[in-house]
Amino acid sequence: MGASRKTRQKKSRHRHFNGIIMKIKKQTLSELESAMRMLSKEEQSQFMGGDRVVVDVTRSYFGSQSTGSSYVATAYNNNGKVVSVITGYFLEPRYDPSQSRTAGSDTAIPDGRYNVSPSTYQGRSGYYEIDHVPGRSGIKIHPGNKGVQTSGCLLPGSGIAQWGGEYTVSGSRDETKELFGMFKEYGGGGITMNIHTKRNR
Repeated sequence: MGASRKTRQKKSRHRHFNGIIMKIKKQTLSELESAMRMLSKEEQSQFMGGDRVVVDVTRSYFGSQSTGSSYVATAYNNNGKVVSVITGYFLEPRYDPSQSRTAGSDTAIPDGRYNVSPSTYQGRSGYYEIDHVPGRSGIKIHPGNKGVQTSGCLLPGSGIAQWGGEYTVSGSRDETKELFGMFKEYGGGGITMNIHTKRNR
């Protein structure tokens, strides 16, 4: 067996610009423009009730027991204007579309658009849950670092690394706290998560 390959990606600290809080990574302007997509007229109409958060998730890291993704969480005010952006990573268990709708399958949930709502985790309030996942329940967002620490939940992180073919995230507690802070401050009009898998066949 050869030595395992290790890759690591991290983010820098906040930058403040014209009232928008953003975590800056090494991205081109076109990449950021693509991540901060314009809302459709239908989506814009949903802001009439208050602020809203949209989390766009792209899965692109695959191990035998772990799945990693990058995300962009964008907060909008009730006029549809971007007021805050956070970028980071999620870790989930293995990716297997044939089992993703099966309860207890210990796999990443299906691609799709989901609502996110306040929930509890291990009896503690202040957490969030992915609503109406086909065939699944209790899919939470909570801190963690390894794929074996989740049976379907999403574990936030500020960095992602590969060790021996499996992925881990780092800075999970701080990233979770920051993401939940955005949800609490700007998610009064709703929180939506769009999950998409990008995999080379």
